[in-house]
Amino acid sequence: MSVVENFPFREVAERGSIRESDVAQLRRALDEDGLVSRQDAEQLIALDAACPIQGLAWCEVFQEAITDFIVRQAQPKGYVTLENAQWLIRQLAPHGTLTARKDLDLVVDIIDVARWSPEVLIDFALHQVKHAITKGTGALRNGGHSIGVIDDDEVELVRRMIYAFGGDGNIVVTRAEAALLCDINDNLDTERMSEAWTELFVKAMANFLLGTSGYKAPTREEALRSQIW
Repeated sequence: MSVVENFPFREVAERGSIRESDVAQLRRALDEDGLVSRQDAEQLIALDAACPIQGLAWCEVFQEAITDFIVRQAQPKGYVTLENAQWLIRQLAPHGTLTARKDLDLVVDIIDVARWSPEVLIDFALHQVKHAITKGTGALRNGGHSIGVIDDDEVELVRRMIYAFGGDGNIVVTRAEAALLCDINDNLDTERMSEAWTELFVKAMANFLLGTSGYKAPTREEALRSQIW
């Protein structure tokens, strides 16, 4: 039985708010059914977009349900296929840019939980960071941060992205990741540069260069480890 059949999606969407009672009902439906179909996932994403007012527990249930579908239930289990990654991007960002931090956190969580995910997903996540820094809008700019600045929380998010994408076999930072990190670095205001960012950037680039030079590069975990974090 589909979760859609056990939850009043239309009623909640028309109301424009997700109450704590709605979240509790949805969790019961998910627990009883145990499976999240693609239709369920699309309904959940549409509901999230339709309801600007959301109960505190919604974010956790939403993230768990979408991650379960795309990583733990879609075949092959534990892996994110290119098709599913492209579907997720279309669903969350039909115009190419995420507008909510929780959606970016969801993408990073999926990369983190999956044993393997396609490069398009990490590329998409890093582009959201670049967009925030260059345009001053998007998932990371709802709090009024200015252009050209990255704070320590955002640095930690980038570190998590890069570390999570290691998965099965991506021991060193890839060329595409390195290129995007350079783009981000080039657009930062040097007079307001975060020390945490400088350290992350230097370590990530060193890992990339070692990996392409023929030397035995340390793993991402070793390369990105820092006393700051």
